[in-house]
Amino acid sequence: LGKDDWMLVDAGAEALGYASDITRTWPVSGTFSPHQKELYEALLATQLSSLNHYKPGGKWLDIVRATSEALLEQVSRMGLVQGTISQLYTLNIHSLFQPHGLGHLLGLDVHDPCVFPSELPTPLDLQEGMMLTCEPGIYFIPFLFEKAFQNTTLLPHLNEEKIRSFFPIGGVRIEDDVLITKDGHEILSAAAPKTVEEIERLTQSEESEAT
Repeated sequence: LGKDDWMLVDAGAEALGYASDITRTWPVSGTFSPHQKELYEALLATQLSSLNHYKPGGKWLDIVRATSEALLEQVSRMGLVQGTISQLYTLNIHSLFQPHGLGHLLGLDVHDPCVFPSELPTPLDLQEGMMLTCEPGIYFIPFLFEKAFQNTTLLPHLNEEKIRSFFPIGGVRIEDDVLITKDGHEILSAAAPKTVEEIERLTQSEESEAT
């Protein structure tokens, strides 16, 4: 890995037979570049917005949509796309940036067996005691965007030049393990550093100890 690259680790410990699944992404150099910081903070804002919906009675399909719209708001703010959030969502442009689901149940297995995809015929209500992940990502996958740039319906909504400038970065994901509680939720992976400041403090302290 070069000094301008990311390190993304998607892992988790097992305790008393129960699984965890946590993702953190940090710059190999120990310091976020301007591009990396802009992208990371956009994703963190998306994830924090998504977590607000993790509570009893929350409908999974509604949470997925709200998170997709929050992501679109962030990439729009970054100047990567143009159009109303409703237009962009209808065109499924969010899936270019995040071509995977928002999360999954946790339990005795990392992906605990349960029918829990976005394609559920009816919304699934979150209930107290459920354990699941919240793992949005923002990625710049050339294969997906090259096809989108050739699509005359999508292209007017994409800032091709700026999107291409993020190709070398690749992408970023943040994943936390969330327990649904009576009054909302508890993030069981909260001790893992997540903000830019926390990550830089940790990586730079590790570098100092190594030298």
